[in-house]
Amino acid sequence: MLSRKKRAIAMSLMQRHSERSSKRQPHRYKWLTLGGRFASRGVKAVSGSVKLIQALLFLFFISDLSAEETGNNLSMKIRLVIGDNSAIATLDDIAASRDFYNMLPMTLMLEDYASTEKIAYPERKLATTGAPEGYDPSAGDITYYAPWGNLALFYKDFSYSRGLIRLGEFDDGGALLKFRGKANARFEAVP
Repeated sequence: MLSRKKRAIAMSLMQRHSERSSKRQPHRYKWLTLGGRFASRGVKAVSGSVKLIQALLFLFFISDLSAEETGNNLSMKIRLVIGDNSAIATLDDIAASRDFYNMLPMTLMLEDYASTEKIAYPERKLATTGAPEGYDPSAGDITYYAPWGNLALFYKDFSYSRGLIRLGEFDDGGALLKFRGKANARFEAVP
């Protein structure tokens, strides 16, 4: 089964391709599916660019699946340490996550926000190049709220928020974040 991240990437790629194709030839590309079928009149064959997109998506998912099966996942791992407890998280391969990872190690004060998340302010704002407009966070997600420049570590599900960028997720679902009040937290890269 595909992860939420991979489904989102696939849908984004298909939507971008569909938008580009419809701008060039609005009469030909009205409906695009993974099967390569079109529901508009006048299309006799699947275009080469659609076949290319489908092939790239297939290779993307197959290569990721084989990396997960063999344990050769090349993702960025971090450790969050609060007192004597720690948790491991995996960061996504996006500009904001790479920027955050390159700032490590760092110690920040985590404080509760809206009884849903812990927030902290890094020394500087993160790069947000190519980031989506918003995100619908779940418990265990590590995110960055670009308008305020703060990290938001969710221990409960929340609704879609414009300006929220997913950086990664805790491997254990963020159980470490269920504490009251404030706490010093150390973020470290895991080799």
